[in-house]
Amino acid sequence: KKRGMAKRLSREASSSAAKKQRTARKTASSSSSEARFVKGSIIRVLMKAFVTYDDCEVRPGPKLNVVIGPNGTGKSSLVCAICLALGGTTSLLGRAKELGDYVKHGYNEGFVEIELFCRSGNVVIKRELTRGSNSSKWHLNGRDSTMKEILGLVQSFDIQISNLCQFLPQDKVVEFAKMSPVELLYATEKALNCEDEHKTAVECQKNCVKLKRQRDGVTTTKQQLERQQQLREGDVERYREKQRQMKNLANLKKKRAYVKYSSLRDEHNAVKNQLKDANARLKQANERSGPLQREISELNQIVDDFKEISKTLLQKKSRGRQC
Repeated sequence: KKRGMAKRLSREASSSAAKKQRTARKTASSSSSEARFVKGSIIRVLMKAFVTYDDCEVRPGPKLNVVIGPNGTGKSSLVCAICLALGGTTSLLGRAKELGDYVKHGYNEGFVEIELFCRSGNVVIKRELTRGSNSSKWHLNGRDSTMKEILGLVQSFDIQISNLCQFLPQDKVVEFAKMSPVELLYATEKALNCEDEHKTAVECQKNCVKLKRQRDGVTTTKQQLERQQQLREGDVERYREKQRQMKNLANLKKKRAYVKYSSLRDEHNAVKNQLKDANARLKQANERSGPLQREISELNQIVDDFKEISKTLLQKKSRGRQC
């Protein structure tokens, strides 16, 4: 008996030690796993009376998590719970529009609860839903809260429920496929929290487009001016030829006046010489005709005297007749 008791106690001790070791391993594994979580990672999702679940708790790992199951087992319900617990609206899910429609049939109330990792202390968000109502109640770490506070907290974790590149429900796949490359790029950059870089890139692109338009405008203006210049080169050449002809005409007018002056000067000199010769001949003639002039003067004096005598005789004869 003593030996049997000793064996049982030995087995119980070894079993207790094994349990403690397993518990220690689980605790160590849990702590090491939690150490691998990043800020905003989902630690736990709790759903009660939510869509297909009566009571279900899901604990995702720190890396890739894949949910597998047949249709209708609640895979999409888990996605809906994550969206609604993080402040998402029913329009983001593309399913029921009323919040009360997400309460499981047969229940009047339900809730979803999500726990997010944070090094300073995990954050627990709870959203209570009521059938027949489109409103909900919020709780943050056990106290009442508001949707505005929850959205601010979620945003601080860089969680973007409305961004299809970060959260893509099944019923939004078609909408995601219709996104243009520009929209996909913007959504991706937004998901990576690169909006400032995107805005800077957009501004740079706008400036590049603006500068390109200015360059194209300057090029067009340059081409227009070059065409106008080519069209006006003929006018410029004709104007230059006209200026040359006007200059030649002015020179010819000056030469014409000089030629006329030279001709008149020559004529003047010739007449002057002729006058000089005439005066010389006149002087010579006067010198030769000096005696004749004196004789002519004497004869003229005699004639004058004769006229006086004749006049006197006529007067006397006239008086004598009167007497």
